[in-house]
Amino acid sequence: MNMDKLRFPSGRSVDRARQDAKTLSREAGIPLAQALDQVCSKNGMHQPWNSALASLKASANAVVCVCCSEPQSDRTNPLMVVSADFDDGGQELVHLHCAKNDSRYGCCWCCRDERIFLAVDLNDADECPDHRGESVSDSLEEDIDSYIENVRNNS
Repeated sequence: MNMDKLRFPSGRSVDRARQDAKTLSREAGIPLAQALDQVCSKNGMHQPWNSALASLKASANAVVCVCCSEPQSDRTNPLMVVSADFDDGGQELVHLHCAKNDSRYGCCWCCRDERIFLAVDLNDADECPDHRGESVSDSLEEDIDSYIENVRNNS
């Protein structure tokens, strides 16, 4: 795991905190293990250094929603993969509820809640790339309504 991406609650990177502990150890004349624990506490994690690192790694590997940062909650609000091609080859996970309340995401009228898309990937008729053009166009719908009205009036 890349340690420079891990950050303490204070925002300090693990690598920078380790450097701080080495400096503290040297200047205060205390063992490095004690200095690491002190730096850890100073940066918002009141536990031994190794435990703090384990917690940070676990939280970095946790599968969470990109909107609310919460993990999978239950079957009524599942964590779903966003159907999109991201430049970095990764993926986004979002709760269905969050996606419905965030303008960055949307659902295809045909796929319904089975898939979540980036809003930019849906057309004006809320169709995903797989279902483009499958909805009835407004003009066709108006033509059908007009035809039905005409038949009723002339019968």
